[in-house]
This record gives sequence, structure tokens and C-alpha cells, in this order.
Amino acid sequence: MNCFKSCKFSPLLALVGLSLCQNAAAQVIYSVGTQQVYDSNIFLEDDKLSTSAPVDQDGNAFEQADGDLNGDFISNPYLSLAGKVPTGSKIVTNYNAKLGFILYNENTQQNRVTVDGTFAVSAGENLLPKYWTFSFSDTMSSQAGAVGVAQGSAAQQGQINIATISGGLNAYRLNESNAFSNLFNVSRQDFLDQFNLSSSNNNDQRLTIPGVDSYTYGMNTRLDHTIDSKWSVFLANTVNYFDVTGGSSGDGGVANANVDSNLDRVNISPSVGGSYAASTRLQFTGSTGIDYSRFANSGDNTTSIGTATQDQTQSSFFYGGSSSYIVSSRASLGVNILQSAGTDINGGRLLSRSFGVN
Repeated sequence: MNCFKSCKFSPLLALVGLSLCQNAAAQVIYSVGTQQVYDSNIFLEDDKLSTSAPVDQDGNAFEQADGDLNGDFISNPYLSLAGKVPTGSKIVTNYNAKLGFILYNENTQQNRVTVDGTFAVSAGENLLPKYWTFSFSDTMSSQAGAVGVAQGSAAQQGQINIATISGGLNAYRLNESNAFSNLFNVSRQDFLDQFNLSSSNNNDQRLTIPGVDSYTYGMNTRLDHTIDSKWSVFLANTVNYFDVTGGSSGDGGVANANVDSNLDRVNISPSVGGSYAASTRLQFTGSTGIDYSRFANSGDNTTSIGTATQDQTQSSFFYGGSSSYIVSSRASLGVNILQSAGTDINGGRLLSRSFGVN
């Protein structure tokens, strides 16, 4: 596993918020802002030039794969809005949208437009029987998870659109101490590549971002048990089937258009966790589990993704923990750590780890 180092400095230069209130039920919040980021390793390289690095029309290695740690100043101006559609108490409809630009100071061939937003509809009061839930959401994202891109980085990232329908039994009370949930979901991912601003003349200086179109079918089962006023625990299991329908897979910037059922996966993730309320101000939560993933086409012991050969089965340890402390009515502190696994935009498995202090 390679370890990519990248240093960033992100001061917020400007943020202006405007609120337009048409009536009590329909409020739209507008925001405009920008941030300036310095990234010391925008292509996440590790000082090594791969012998299989892609080359341009002159036979020179692409700058994104030449092993040099390239730095750049990156601007990210944006305009966003968020609001709620007045659909009454039985249906809750929310939306948010953000239009931005990623502008490089030197590597201008990487300049692009970013579009992010969510439209969500869910069942409100008295629409469904007690404990039942149903919702639909459509999300456009420019921060798509990918193995070669650091979370939150402005380095190359592909746009995706994910539409999801979910529903089922939520927190059904078996008795005073136990609650049971069983939720189903179906989602559709469409890979939209990048919304580049640079001219076609710069295409030979830019690597292709691979990404697949897919369906995901999932079931999440959870049993919560309350021990006393301070302690609670849970057992959970998530089962997903990842069905690839098109697009391109790849690694190292090399796209492979021959996407087929070899990328279909079954993922099973059992977990256990709990929470402890030390006081009304101090609380702790934690969970851990095993993520097991297997390619659905089990004819061979290995399968290929792009230029890499992957094991037929993969497993990883995941965990999460957090603590929060309310200092006063105006201040709070929090610490969290998370390691999780998932399927990235080009069909491979992604393991990420994050640590935060709030």
C-alpha cells in the first residue's frame, strides 16, 4: 500500500450569507464565498516514476504520473442555496445546491466546474404507520471517493450522480429496552467524468478519470439495547450487492473501457458498538466490525481492475469513535476517528481513515 503525503493550508477568505424568507414554510438561504488552498502534492505522487506511467503524444510522462511532487495555489469560489419546499406535514422536501469552480494558478489544464447538491423527499407525520419510513434522494457530488484522491482534496475528482430509494422498519420497539430496525435501499450511480474548463488543446496534458455506472442493493439490520440511563449497545449488519452496468475502470490514470460483471461484488459488514453518557454534558460513542467483500463472479481466485490484479475476496477492519463535551450554552468540544471501507467510483475497494477535532 502506498502512502501519499500532501500538505494544505486553507484560510477562508470570504463568506457572505443571505437569507430570503418568503413565508414561514419556505425559506431559502443563499451563500457566496471562496477559499484559497495551497496543496504541496496536487497529484498525490510518491517520488517514484512508474514504468507503466501513461505518456503524451510526444512520449513524455504525464505530469500527474512523473513522480514529482507538484504544488499549486488553488482557488475555489462558489455560490450555494438551500431551502425547503412547502409540501405540508405529510411529505418533507428539502434541497441544496452548490455551483463552484476549481481554479489552479499554474496547472490551468485542471480547471473545472463543480456541481454539488441534493434533492430529498421523505415521509412526514402520519403518512405511514408508526415505525415505518420511506424516502427518495438524488445527490450530485464533485467529491467522489476514489483510491487516488485524498478526501477533501482539490486534486482530480470525478462528478457522480446517485439516486437512492430507501425504506423499511425503523426503531421498532420490541420492549422498553430493545428496538429493531431493518431498512432496504436501492441506489443508482452515474459517472459524469469532469466538467473541465480548459480547451481541447490541453487534453493531452490531462489523465482520464475512470468511473463506473452501477446499481447498489442493500439491507441494513440493527438491534439496539438500552442497559440503563448511561449505557446502550447495538448489533448491526449491512449487506450490499454492487452491480456494475457500464463506464470505465482503471488505476494509475489508465482507463479500461472493458467493464463487465467481473466488478460485481457482494459486501457484508457485521458490527457492534455502544454509547456511554457520563453526564448530560459528556458523551462517548464507539463501534467496530469487519468488512468482507467478494467478487460475485467467483470462477477464478483473482480478477483484474484496470492494470491491477485484485484478490477475489477482500476483508478489512473498520471502527469509529467519538466524544463530545458541552462546555457551555455557547461552546462545545468534540473528537472523532473513523476507519471505513467502501467501493470507489471506478469499482475498486477504498479504505479511508480520518481524524477530527471540533
